[in-house]
Amino acid sequence: MRTNSEPSAADPAGVAPEPTDARRHAAQASTRDQEFLELVGACGRYLLRTAVPLCGDPIRAEELVQATYERTYRSWRAARNGDPRRTPAGCWSNLRIDGWRRAP
Repeated sequence: MRTNSEPSAADPAGVAPEPTDARRHAAQASTRDQEFLELVGACGRYLLRTAVPLCGDPIRAEELVQATYERTYRSWRAARNGDPRRTPAGCWSNLRIDGWRRAP
């Protein structure tokens, strides 16, 4: 006698088990990652190309863009509800202004 309520592969009814919370979370994460990667592909070159003159150094510009990606990814739920391209631009400019404020 089976005590588990999920149907087995040999279940004659052929009913597939419902996805668990972990499976749903993994599917949502992969969708989130895919959407984020599309955004990076769409505006990554622009961000880097614009960051170089502002920072005066390609390495600092890359660090600024990476920090922008990090902030945008952490707030992706809010970013994708609006215009996803505006969020990196806002993060990017805020991070650069913060850097200017910290400079001696």
